[in-house]
Formats: sequence, C-alpha cells, structure tokens
Amino acid sequence: MEAATIRCRRRFPSACATSPTRRGLRAARTHQLAKEITTVAWEIDAVHSSVGFAVRHLMVSTVRGHFNVMRGQLHIDEQEPAQSWVEAEVDAASVDTRNAQRDAHLRSDDFFDVERYPLITFKSTRVERVSDQEFQVTGDFTIHGVTRSVTFDGDGEMVTIELDLEVVPQTAAEPATTASAS
Repeated sequence: MEAATIRCRRRFPSACATSPTRRGLRAARTHQLAKEITTVAWEIDAVHSSVGFAVRHLMVSTVRGHFNVMRGQLHIDEQEPAQSWVEAEVDAASVDTRNAQRDAHLRSDDFFDVERYPLITFKSTRVERVSDQEFQVTGDFTIHGVTRSVTFDGDGEMVTIELDLEVVPQTAAEPATTASAS
C-alpha cells in the first residue's frame, strides 16, 4: 500500500448576520473566540474523513481503495503542541476496492488476516509545530501485528499519512507484513 489519508477539519461558528456591521462584529467575536480556545478535543468524524490507499499491481495499474469504518480522537493544544495527541483505528474488514472478490482476498490471511488482526491503529508519541499552520506527528502505526514508528505532516486542515507497506511471505517466526515510513 502506498498511501493512507486522514482528513480532519476544524470549524468555528459561522458569521451569519443580516447587516454588514453585525457581520463584522460577529466575525470579530468569532475570531476572538478562536484565539481564546487553545485546547480542543475532537472525535474523528467518519462521515467527513477518509482512509484510503493506492497499490501498484503488477507494475501496470494502480488499485485504489479505502476503509469504510474508522474512529479516533485528536486532542490539540495550540499553545503547547507537544501536549497534543492523536489516536485512530480502522476496521481492517471494512476494506473496499469496489471489487468483492479482491476485497475478500485482502481480508484473508494472505493480506490483512482480519480474523487475527481486526484493527489497523495509530497512536501518536510526539507532536511538533513546524510553522504557524504546519506540524509533524510521530507515532506508532500497527498493521497485521507489526508496529513501526512513522512521522507525517499536517497543515491545520488535512493530515496526510504516506506509508510504504510490503507484504512478504510469512515464516513461523514473524508476522506477514513489514512497514516503513516514507
């Protein structure tokens, strides 16, 4: 798998007023409210978020898919980003490539082995502010029983995680999947 994407959007109360003067006051008040809020807790909204992937198939085509079931939380401390954290999980059985036969194969022990490893998880270990609206999140990404430390970038509107994952033949001593961050 080459890429997974999680989108999280923050919205403040809209400035809906009838006159330009009230609109300006409402916008100023909303801006002040936004400045006063420094620590915010969010549930990942599965309706407005997505976890998708793209996989090169036989070096000829790219298979794209997504997971239909996800959940998680974000705790964002704007004054002290190091105190922020993210936890997210995806139901591996909810994989959807718009091809039922391929999806069944992905759920099998050849790939996700959803009977033994039902969840794909991420838990942050460090959050760093890179600039005013950009940050880096490092954490533990677990898929198929294998956990690797990964770092990804966020811009305040959308977080994108890109991973290079390789499925290798399973031996008796190790799980069937290895992962590394790109």
